[in-house]
Amino acid sequence: MDVLIDFDNVLPHMKREGLVNVCSRVVNAVANRKMYFAQRCRVRLYGGWYEDQSLTRQAEELITEIEGGFPTVIQWVTNKGSGQCLAKVEMAYSLEVEPARHLFYTHRTRDFSEQVQCNASRLARCGDPDCPMRVVSEFFRLKKCPNPGCRTTPGDLLWKREQKLVDTMLTADLIHLAKVGQHDLAVVSSDDDLWPGIQTALLYGARVIQVHTRAGRETPEAYRSGLVQYKDATL
Repeated sequence: MDVLIDFDNVLPHMKREGLVNVCSRVVNAVANRKMYFAQRCRVRLYGGWYEDQSLTRQAEELITEIEGGFPTVIQWVTNKGSGQCLAKVEMAYSLEVEPARHLFYTHRTRDFSEQVQCNASRLARCGDPDCPMRVVSEFFRLKKCPNPGCRTTPGDLLWKREQKLVDTMLTADLIHLAKVGQHDLAVVSSDDDLWPGIQTALLYGARVIQVHTRAGRETPEAYRSGLVQYKDATL
């Protein structure tokens, strides 16, 4: 079985448990849904592993953890029985269809988005006429500091880190694996954006389990209706 993990979608407290425990959670979630698990599995970790053409610190830490802990035997238990799986883990640097060519620039800094808006109606209910949030609201509404003598804009102060290409990379690999005949696939993510890839893999004949990383999440019935080779589970 191939297990494709959107690592950014794994909750922080699960990551802190360590990669072996993350894989154990996945194996047991799948086994409980399928009532069995393959004797061997390959786990691919997807994320923003490259800042420009250099590995990120998170990628380096995961590489060290993989080298020190894998391959490893993972025990699984269901209400129908138990077993074990030999798991190996790899970083998804490249597409399955072209493994020698790494995809760089997958972790980037993004500037302030002009689409960010403030809810001014909330401030209208505030009883403090000197509430500092009024200045914040004006800052975003004007897209600059409300002080006439200041030229500071939101873009001067605000930015965020984000991963690029990762969802489409996972989707492309999912479709490729199904097309070349890998019939047992698990996708670990609660992101609905992956659904077109999951549906395509199912149409190619794969059996797909989507493992949601957030409690209470499940795939909408409108998506999975009639797809007998699809199941979902939760970590």
